[in-house]
Amino acid sequence: MDMYNKLKKVLVHKWEFICMQAQEQVKLAKERKKQDKIVVDSQERAYWRVHRPPVGHTSALESSPFPVYRNGTKKKKSIDDLKREIQMLQDALSHARLKSSVAIESLIHRCEIYAEYDPFISGVQPSNPWVSDDISLWVLNDDIVDYPTEKRIKRWGLSLHELLNDATGLHRFENYLRTEYSSENIRFWKAVEDLRLGSQAWIEKKVKDIFEEFLAPGASNQVNLDSKTVENTQKAMNKPNRYTFDSAQKHVFALMNKDSYPRFLRSEAYKQILANAAQPMHKKKYNQFSALEVELRKKFYSQCP
Repeated sequence: MDMYNKLKKVLVHKWEFICMQAQEQVKLAKERKKQDKIVVDSQERAYWRVHRPPVGHTSALESSPFPVYRNGTKKKKSIDDLKREIQMLQDALSHARLKSSVAIESLIHRCEIYAEYDPFISGVQPSNPWVSDDISLWVLNDDIVDYPTEKRIKRWGLSLHELLNDATGLHRFENYLRTEYSSENIRFWKAVEDLRLGSQAWIEKKVKDIFEEFLAPGASNQVNLDSKTVENTQKAMNKPNRYTFDSAQKHVFALMNKDSYPRFLRSEAYKQILANAAQPMHKKKYNQFSALEVELRKKFYSQCP
């Protein structure tokens, strides 16, 4: 009776609905025939046999408002369980916390920066191909172009991510690094990206090739990595997969972001690309039937009494 009263107290906000539902179920049960009752009971038992969660797993069903322990005793935590719990709490304490106001300000700042490059906000130049049937927009913004638009080049200056995500920007950046005799970093970054997106059948071979070309002692295009990154990469080499060189790639990306990328933005090569940028002019929507429509209107009005 005490458990019943506690349950009623917990579910007081919907107790009337529960009672009404129970009364309806009792009423329906009385109206059923004996054979139907047996069928429904067997179906319900079979359902719970299938959907009952296994021992030790969290139930996806609605949990009881009161703790229920199997065999009437609470499971004791082992030393390993306590160590994992302590490690989880320590990791949670080490996570950076950010105030909502700071996060909102940074989001607004990002929106202000990227508003110029959003076609829904700043408009489409030279014209919207879905409206004007002019394909100049697609031609100017193709993956590889000889003369990218000024807006596209300025977007490369926002971050290294923007530069590497643009095929033309990546190509120009790689050409610049070759003139500086420091293209091994960008080539390693591209090789790791190809490994991550490549076929599963070639994973082991690509991992081996990348290691021999960029990371092995005396490699032809050896990249500069710290000892900790090298150690982590060598451990990951024991089980080659798509993410074997992730830590090394992050380190190389940080090096390029700190040194090569700023030099590229200050270089004459970047200034020359910007000076030769294509300047798409905004085109008004042209209606090829406008002249014919005018003639038809004149003819129609001339025939009117």
